[in-house]
Amino acid sequence: MKKTAIFVITLLVTALAFAQKNDNELIRLAIQKQLQTYPKSTLQDLYKNFFQDSFGLEHLMGDSAEMRQYIIEEAQEAQKTNTYYEKIGYQNNFYRVSLALIKDSIVSANDFMRAFMQSKQGFKPITLSSWKKDWQKIDSIIYSMKLNLDNYASDRKAIFSMLRSGSYAVHHSKQFNAYYHPHYRIIEKGAFESILLPLLEKNNH
Repeated sequence: MKKTAIFVITLLVTALAFAQKNDNELIRLAIQKQLQTYPKSTLQDLYKNFFQDSFGLEHLMGDSAEMRQYIIEEAQEAQKTNTYYEKIGYQNNFYRVSLALIKDSIVSANDFMRAFMQSKQGFKPITLSSWKKDWQKIDSIIYSMKLNLDNYASDRKAIFSMLRSGSYAVHHSKQFNAYYHPHYRIIEKGAFESILLPLLEKNNH
């Protein structure tokens, strides 16, 4: 019995170590992708990337009719893009989806809103205590990469101070907004792939 127990424990430890190593590599790849796509990203923007994938729409929901109208109006400000959607975070629970999809008449506002509202259903956001641990892991990887990010020290201090106070949501940095003029919503993976992706693929044919 003792040998069996030791064997099982060894297997579990090995599996956990492998999962940790795999997560670390996925985090590193997500960071690299963000900086390749948006070289002017700050630590605040990297934080937002991972944060959105872990919390989803928890802090963004409200009156659906009002949100629909706001999305339609904001879509007119979306710049032309070759990248209508992209995965975020390292678990890829969500996509960032450009509102240019509506402006370019690739999807209707109704279809976009259907995917947006469905994104709230069936997704359980991470707890704040779990997110703090997750961010510490992500932060340590960013630190080890020596990325020379603008405002890195002050952003890092502000993020940890915010988390200690019990807050967790951030906006994109002023620098990111000035360079990239983002107009998007995050859509849960299943909702995007079942509702919006087929419309994009149909438009490409």
